Amino acid sequence: MLPLPNCSVFFFHHLEKTGGTTLRSVMQRAAQLGELDFISFVNRFDKLQFQAVLHRLWTLLRTPGGLTGLRLGVEIHIGGHRDHAFFLKYTVPDLLLLRSALRAAGCRCNLVTLLRHPLLQHLSWHYHFVNHRVPLCFWSNPTDCQARLAMGLTCHDGPNLAVLTPSHHAAVEQLWRLFDLVGVTELFDEFMLLLAELVGLRQPAYRMQTVSEHTLAHQQAQREASLASRTITSPNPNPNPNANPNPNPNPDPNQWTASTCAQLVAAPPEALRELMAKRMRGSRENAARHRARMGGSSSRGALRRVRVRVRVRVRVRVRGRGSGRGRGRGRVRVGGSSSRGALRTSCAPRQERESAGKPALSPTPTLTRRAGHDGVPRLRAM
Repeated sequence: MLPLPNCSVFFFHHLEKTGGTTLRSVMQRAAQLGELDFISFVNRFDKLQFQAVLHRLWTLLRTPGGLTGLRLGVEIHIGGHRDHAFFLKYTVPDLLLLRSALRAAGCRCNLVTLLRHPLLQHLSWHYHFVNHRVPLCFWSNPTDCQARLAMGLTCHDGPNLAVLTPSHHAAVEQLWRLFDLVGVTELFDEFMLLLAELVGLRQPAYRMQTVSEHTLAHQQAQREASLASRTITSPNPNPNPNANPNPNPNPDPNQWTASTCAQLVAAPPEALRELMAKRMRGSRENAARHRARMGGSSSRGALRRVRVRVRVRVRVRVRGRGSGRGRGRGRVRVGGSSSRGALRTSCAPRQERESAGKPALSPTPTLTRRAGHDGVPRLRAM
C-alpha cells in the first residue's frame, strides 16, 4: 500500500448532476478511514464558511511545521446566482493564489471537477428537480447548464435566464485550463484512478449514488463508447479544425455518448430515441401520479381545497381616554371555522351575557392608583 502524502489539499468544484454525490461518498469514506479530512457543501455564497477554510489554510502556511500531515479535501458545491458569476470572479482568484502558495511550500494543491455529456446532464437535471412538477415535453431550460454552473450562475428558472455570450464561453474554456483535473462522468472509473494518484488516496472504491435504472443499464455501454472515441494517437502538429472529432470511423450506434450534440441532432441513433421515449413516458406517468397525490402539476391542474379549523386565543389591551387615563384589559377568543369566521368574545354586550346566565360586567370599572415606570401615580382600570 502506498504511503499517504505528507501534505495534500484539493478543491472539488461540484457541478450538479455530474456524479458529484458519488465522489462525495468516496471522500467521506476516505475520511472515515483516516486518509484525509473532508469538508463538504462549502457554498461560495456563504462567505463566512468559505473564508474560514481559507483562513485555516493560510494560518497553517504561516505556522512553522503547520502543513506537516495536512490532508484536506474541500467540496465547493454549486448554488448559483442569476446574473453574477461569483465563483469565476471571486472564488477562483482566491483558489489560484492559495494553490501557488501551497505548492511553493512543498504541499500538493489541486483543483478538480467533473463534467457530463450535456444531454444526459440535461435529462438528469429534469428528473431530479422538476420531474414531479413539469413533464419533460413542456420543460424549457438552458442546454448550457454546466457552463453556467461552472461560473457560479444558476440553471434554475430557465425561461427567465439570459443567454450566455461568447465571452462567457471563452471564460469557461479558460477556467478549465486552470484546473488540474477535469474528468467526465462517462469515464468515472478512470477519473477516480487519476484523482487517487493526484491527491493520494489508497482505496478509491465507490458505490454509485442517486442513479436511476436507465443510468445503471446504460453506464457500461456509455463508458465503452467514450473509451472507443478517445483512442490514443500521436499528436498532429497541424490539426485540421474541420476534421471529425470522433476518431472511430465506424462507431457503434448504441454507444452514442461519444458524439457531440450537433451530431446527435443531425442523426439521432435508435438507442437515443429509445431513451428519450422512455424518459418522456416516465415523466408523463410521474406527472399523473403527482396530480393524483398532490392536486396537480405546476403546469396545469387545480389544487385540492383543504378545510382547516383554526382556534386562536388573543389577548388584547385597550388604552382608554376619559376624565383620566386608564387601561382596560379583556380577552378575545377567535372560534369557529375559517369559512364562517364567527367570533366569540368575553366582552359581549351586557344583555347577551345576562341572557346566557352569566354575571353581568360592571358598568364602571374599578380604578386603582398605581405608580408608573417613571414614578408618577396613574389611574389603572382593573
